Amino acid sequence: MNWRVNGKLYDISRYSNEVRTKLFSRWREEGTIIECLCQKSNNQYPQMHIRKTSGNLYIPVNNRTNSKENIQHAPDCSYNTNYRQFLGARGIKVTDEGIIECVLKDKKHENKNTQNPASSKLTSNSFAGTSSSPLTALRFLFLTIIQKYEIHSYKKDQERNIDKRLYKACCEAIVNKVPLNSVLYLTNNRFKYSFSKHQFIVGWGRKDQFKKIGKFVSIPLFALTNPSEFVYEHKVPEWIFEKATLTSAAVSTGYWVIWRDKDNKGVLREKEIIFVPAEGNTMIPVDSSLEEKMLKYLVSNGISFKKPQIMSVGDDLLPDFVLSNQDTTTIIEVAGLLEKQEYLTKLMKKKEYYIDMGFKYIEWDGKAALDSLPISKGN
Repeated sequence: MNWRVNGKLYDISRYSNEVRTKLFSRWREEGTIIECLCQKSNNQYPQMHIRKTSGNLYIPVNNRTNSKENIQHAPDCSYNTNYRQFLGARGIKVTDEGIIECVLKDKKHENKNTQNPASSKLTSNSFAGTSSSPLTALRFLFLTIIQKYEIHSYKKDQERNIDKRLYKACCEAIVNKVPLNSVLYLTNNRFKYSFSKHQFIVGWGRKDQFKKIGKFVSIPLFALTNPSEFVYEHKVPEWIFEKATLTSAAVSTGYWVIWRDKDNKGVLREKEIIFVPAEGNTMIPVDSSLEEKMLKYLVSNGISFKKPQIMSVGDDLLPDFVLSNQDTTTIIEVAGLLEKQEYLTKLMKKKEYYIDMGFKYIEWDGKAALDSLPISKGN
């Protein structure tokens, strides 16, 4: 979340709430104009200012000139109005204060006739015919948290601090009317998991590492600060695990995300578990082993990028990678299922859309040498 204020650059995601409040208060008093550097539109960055709410909170809001001059935030920027509307239609509300709010229901008692609010995109996996599982409310919530403090972005030499970013995002989330950080457990060995307290558990692991013990499945969870450091084994009922939204993407490492809620006796029980595949070093979610290969290539060449998880344009136009530090904003599509007509039709739609938007478009089928692609390195 990079801003430019009076010619100085600020990475707001790195500041504590206290520091941000002091900055916002000063900027409001000075009537400061903020440029959000998420993307240029009509050769300008979106402009914002600080507003003070009736509850004495200082919040960034968009200037009216943005809409008048057709200047838009990036499709994955939380200050993009369409992005908030897209999430809202899927049960995730992002308030003006930047707070993420949602309700997670007990899946066991959901109406079986209720249609899923959205299906996942057809991904470019290594193996023909494989694709990600449908996006559930829990998955949408987690991906929104991932994007809140740009875990989906990579910048050369920037500290990742995945656990700190996740915690900061959860401090600004409310689930079932409860502050998420008050029931949160991020796997680490400094603090222990509490069966009677923790409802939202995020841990690192492998989707092929688990064992069945009677009517339960035991999953080893590793530290988010050090993926090789074992923390503990989390047991979930076998029926919960069988309903887990695993993916058939050929990526074994990733996040285990577990939601627990109280039963009719007031005891916390596992309600849902998902696995979100992610590349092992950056811990950025990916949808296929080909995407993982592309990601590693970009990192090894010092190329900054975003790997969008949710955007206002929706699944059909969600790009695989966005390179913003090139001469022209560049979209990379990892096209591994070209033999499938439905996939090919969507890919052509995406290509036309992004070229019309003035972006450079690169398509990689997984066969061509990565070094042959027209990508500027080391920026």
